[in-house]
Amino acid sequence: MIKKYKVPFIINYDFAEDHSTLCIWCKKENKKNIAHILSKSILISEHNKNKLFATVCENCNSFFGKNIEDWIFKYSPLNYWISKDNKGSIYLKDDRSLIYKQVFLWLKEYNEWFISTNIKGEQFPPQLIFKEDGEIICYNYADGKIQNTIFYFKNFADVIERKDFTTYLSDKLPFNFNPRIIIYDSKYIVVGRDKNDIKKILDCNFNYNEITTSTYLLKQKQHKELLVLYKWSVKKYLKFCAKISFEFLSLFKGPEFVLNDDFDGFRQFLFHDKKDDFTQIPFLSGEGLVKNRLTVNGWVSICDKVKISKSFQLPTFLLPEENKFSFSLVIYKVDSYLCASMKLFEIEVCNIILAQIYEPLGSIYYITYSPSDDCLCFYEGAGEGERIDKELLLVTNEDSAKLIN
Repeated sequence: MIKKYKVPFIINYDFAEDHSTLCIWCKKENKKNIAHILSKSILISEHNKNKLFATVCENCNSFFGKNIEDWIFKYSPLNYWISKDNKGSIYLKDDRSLIYKQVFLWLKEYNEWFISTNIKGEQFPPQLIFKEDGEIICYNYADGKIQNTIFYFKNFADVIERKDFTTYLSDKLPFNFNPRIIIYDSKYIVVGRDKNDIKKILDCNFNYNEITTSTYLLKQKQHKELLVLYKWSVKKYLKFCAKISFEFLSLFKGPEFVLNDDFDGFRQFLFHDKKDDFTQIPFLSGEGLVKNRLTVNGWVSICDKVKISKSFQLPTFLLPEENKFSFSLVIYKVDSYLCASMKLFEIEVCNIILAQIYEPLGSIYYITYSPSDDCLCFYEGAGEGERIDKELLLVTNEDSAKLIN
């Protein structure tokens, strides 16, 4: 039987960081610098309560920036959720905001998909497209270099013979995507949905003199039909959520609490486990991300020292689905298990067991961020104090934790 409880919270802005000679991550006396708990990319403006000034060293802060956050904001859909102007639409920019993704853009006026690199000055590479009716069209962005483009493609037979080309195949490309050869950074790339598309190109007996040439223009910034193929790693995202949860925990409980040896397995996972999983997920304008889950369903234990009986059920907080919150996190303790449930943008709730620890937590902590009013709010579980209308629903029907290997 599912049990449900409502837990009241009160606002608490009295949290203050305690100084520590040791870094809360590496536990060494290294030089400290300012560490943002939530990346500055997620917040509209700076919030001092989002910073650790005296407990994270330069080396560890740099490690998270380069190995976790840099990847998350370059390759994953978080960049889209952060920068989108309207729900269901995305704007191509002249900056490098989409440089790390494959972008496929439908231009209605040409009745064709085009590949965009979104690199300023080289946004649309030349594309030799093989149509279903046998027509071959060489498209070049309006930069006056169409003849040079044809010259490049005349060398394609030699390129095939030398096997001096790469291929990009993905069944996530649109069903009506015509296979093509593109030239990028003086390299030839054959792009298609599968090996049949590659064979179609290689078996084609075409005469370069019969190729249709055309220049095309990007007439509008916003496009209703856009496909962006993002990379995704569940394990990278778990590390991202775990890092945020742990640093907020340090703010609430102080460095002495998180320097406990019981968190050493947790630290080991974040710093030394490099067996990340990678997949590719498509974003479609007007539809958003394809409905495949981005996080593990249920509880996740990221430390092999945490053992949970199969008969034991961990209760979980159901974080509010209010659209005004782009971030919410609740940290609490059940028996000896220190738990964190975090929701970011439209990604499903991530439930992580941070450690098995016997020191009492003393309270339940809850944080939200609303971009509409740029408000970062801190709440604490109410005892006999003043109740506020910020109740979370606690349920006890979750499965036992899964161990991420």
